[in-house]
Amino acid sequence: MFELTGTWNPSVAADVRVQQLGTNDEIPGDVRGRIVGGVLRDADGNPALELPEGPNIFYRVRFVNLKVSGVTVEPESVVIKAGAADEVTDLSQRLPHLAVLGASAGGGEPGSVAAADITDSTTVGRAVLTAADGAAARAAIGAGTSNVTVGTGAGNAKPGNYQPTAAQISDASAVGRSVLTATDAAAARTAIGAGTSSLALGASASQAAAGNHAHNAGQITATAVEGGTATTVQGILAELAARIAAVETP
Repeated sequence: MFELTGTWNPSVAADVRVQQLGTNDEIPGDVRGRIVGGVLRDADGNPALELPEGPNIFYRVRFVNLKVSGVTVEPESVVIKAGAADEVTDLSQRLPHLAVLGASAGGGEPGSVAAADITDSTTVGRAVLTAADGAAARAAIGAGTSNVTVGTGAGNAKPGNYQPTAAQISDASAVGRSVLTATDAAAARTAIGAGTSSLALGASASQAAAGNHAHNAGQITATAVEGGTATTVQGILAELAARIAAVETP
């Protein structure tokens, strides 16, 4: 067996009669079917008609009581050659104009197909198909209408003009945040201790001498010279003067 199929405008309805040519002229036909909702079905309501295959077998397919959107139109017929076993012949391709109104109905175009008539369409698909504009189509699929709210929580979205503060830098130290928020260079130096030494001015070993401090000879240390014991410049000079005086005395 091979099959005849066909799908047209859903508003098309007709009785279908198939006769094998060259063997008889039986009326109304060897095989019967119907077009219901634009789909060719057999007498039991199953899609497609099954016909015997064979070489050089021809069939005449008649569409009678043909109606489009409830309006009776002129009948159609087509002659086809039998296909091979399991072959499918689509009558929609042979009679693509089947849904066009005939002269008896005053002519015109096929009835329109509503979105709801598309059998495998979904609610979302029909909403997109019938959307009045782009905004309506986006609304139908939820594009641009996120349920995420603007906020600071883990489940929120930050606003487009969001600017973090120093305190919101999770790995910043107290010193780092102080430098980041310093009002001027002096404040930044203060934050890291630059220019504010903990040493106090003074004359002890743990203090720093003032920049204008003047050292006297008694404060300048030196290595004692041979024959002497003094270790300051003042002491060494005194020992040297005593030696000179001793030499000069007769």
